[in-house]
Amino acid sequence: MGTGGTPSGRTSLSLGSGAFQVYDESVSDRLSDLLSQYFDHPRMYCFAQDWRGIQFFILDKLTQNKPETMVYIYDPARGIAEELLPYGLLLLRIADGTILNGCALDQYAIWLQRAGLSSLDVGQCITPRVFVFLGGNEED
Repeated sequence: MGTGGTPSGRTSLSLGSGAFQVYDESVSDRLSDLLSQYFDHPRMYCFAQDWRGIQFFILDKLTQNKPETMVYIYDPARGIAEELLPYGLLLLRIADGTILNGCALDQYAIWLQRAGLSSLDVGQCITPRVFVFLGGNEED
């Protein structure tokens, strides 16, 4: 799972055929910069996503080795960021695969089947809902 206890090391990680994806350093750097600009918070560290494009991040990359650092998620389809759980606990859930329990695997399997795919590559996602700014509903 990366180097030094961080999820985004030199290589990426895919769980559940792409249902949950840990970014490699290159993708992590790009998305961290994008989220930092979007939220106007200079040192954000975006290190993973699920198949729906929900981004997992911490507010300060310098705290990535502290287990108590809070992890947040950002759902671009709903335009909402929420506190999730401490970083150390998330790393355990990634390592043991229980992170997949929150990835709507039934919906993902249906989408994969309809799309004729067996998995998504790291960095790829789809959205099962219409974005709010395009007239979608926050509750979907």
